[in-house]
Amino acid sequence: MIIAIIDESSLYRSRIYNIGVYDYISTPIIPSEVRVRIKSAIHNILRNRESSKQNIYSPEIRFEYLRSKKIKNRSNYRGYELVMNTCQYVLQNLSKKLSTTSIAHAMATNKNSLSNAFSNVLGISLFKWIREERLFKAKWLLSTTELSIQEIGFEVGYENTSNFATTFKAKFSLSPTAFRKSVIQIG
Repeated sequence: MIIAIIDESSLYRSRIYNIGVYDYISTPIIPSEVRVRIKSAIHNILRNRESSKQNIYSPEIRFEYLRSKKIKNRSNYRGYELVMNTCQYVLQNLSKKLSTTSIAHAMATNKNSLSNAFSNVLGISLFKWIREERLFKAKWLLSTTELSIQEIGFEVGYENTSNFATTFKAKFSLSPTAFRKSVIQIG
């Protein structure tokens, strides 16, 4: 958070927000005004931190995020529609054991069509995307809940806690426990 102190007659007051200044105090400085503005800034930061802990990982929100991303290829509408429907299905079933066959069956298509659609539309494989989503959700759960590492692993579809911890560390260079501790220290 940056609070600037500027001269009362400054012509640049409107520009300071563009450089990341949260608020400004003009001179001459009045101590009571400084206290009120700092308290207000802290209150807003805490309120924003609390609202950011809301479930940003709901399948609906992740799906909207995915739809808003720059997609590699939307010209193949059938492929795009298949990928979006698959993503929505997977996000709602992330804790379950998922296979290409079971997902293809749920999407009323075959494994090859599904795999090709993912590669063409998103530019990555279905299972790379699922792994990324599982790890994103795990990161969110680690920073916003008190679930155990094992419970989080199960929640994001890992039957084995060691596999979950190894995959998490490979992606984020921190074990789930170390990541949680770093979030607590920052928070």
